[in-house]
Amino acid sequence: MKNTVFKATIYKMAEEDTYSGGCLPETCQNYGVVDEIMALTTPLLLEKIKQLYGVPYIFEDRLEFCRMENARGEAPNGSEIGKWQKDELEMWAARYSIYICRQETDSLGNGELSEFFKELENEG
Repeated sequence: MKNTVFKATIYKMAEEDTYSGGCLPETCQNYGVVDEIMALTTPLLLEKIKQLYGVPYIFEDRLEFCRMENARGEAPNGSEIGKWQKDELEMWAARYSIYICRQETDSLGNGELSEFFKELENEG
């Protein structure tokens, strides 16, 4: 049986952002693919993206999401922001690029399922 799924491939780029000096291009790091998310519909896919990353915006052929992050790649708490504003803590300006594609898939038939999951035949 043919199915259509929607897949988001998410790339990340980040550079150090100092409060007094702004972004430091020489610290730019490209993380490549950091996540892939699939859903049966585009509204479900967007909802998953929003839950994990926040609300993206449309930029050319992709969705984008930017946020400030601490060294652990997480959104900073108030204390961390205060230390960053005093130049006492490193923060990173992160940009996530999210490419959406539609994929056609085939469901596995009974024979294929039995072949791939032989251990389940004996349990049922």
